[in-house]
Amino acid sequence: MLDGLAFQEIVASLDYLGEYFLVYATQWINPLALQSLNRIALELRVPWMHAAVDGPFLFVGPIFLPSGSACYECLETRVTMNLRDATGYQRYKQALVAGHIKEAPFHIERVLSALLAAHTAYEVLNFSLTGTSFTARKLLSIYLPTMEFSFHDILRVPGCAACSPTAERDGTELYFDMRTQLQVQV
Repeated sequence: MLDGLAFQEIVASLDYLGEYFLVYATQWINPLALQSLNRIALELRVPWMHAAVDGPFLFVGPIFLPSGSACYECLETRVTMNLRDATGYQRYKQALVAGHIKEAPFHIERVLSALLAAHTAYEVLNFSLTGTSFTARKLLSIYLPTMEFSFHDILRVPGCAACSPTAERDGTELYFDMRTQLQVQV
């Protein structure tokens, strides 16, 4: 992600994905892989969605639309802002980078995988056939212990490093640019 030339080479090799709708379904969330997929999909302007099991939750969507919806990094930022212990999530991401995360046996994974696949397939078919979906710009979360279904609006994060337009991200103040007032004349 930090080497722009290598990133563009990878994107060029994946150019054929430009005509597809991508689905990333997983039994555990890997934010680093999702961030990479997000950047590639934004560059190729490919719509995609993610579906995952995360503890007692199933997450379906949102469908990320490169033409104006929030991206995965916006979703991750908003989730982190709402966590009670954001440092624990950061430690988890560091453990992923270091390779310290190991999968534990998960005895009901077939049932959860089928439930996740069913809800994901419904959203994929809906989007593919109609161009819209219940999870376009929304995240469906299913809390398994009580089977509570919730839809969450996912809004763009102003100044997002991945999806904000350059004019928004690097823009100056509307009426005057404070930086010009602080410059010293030589």
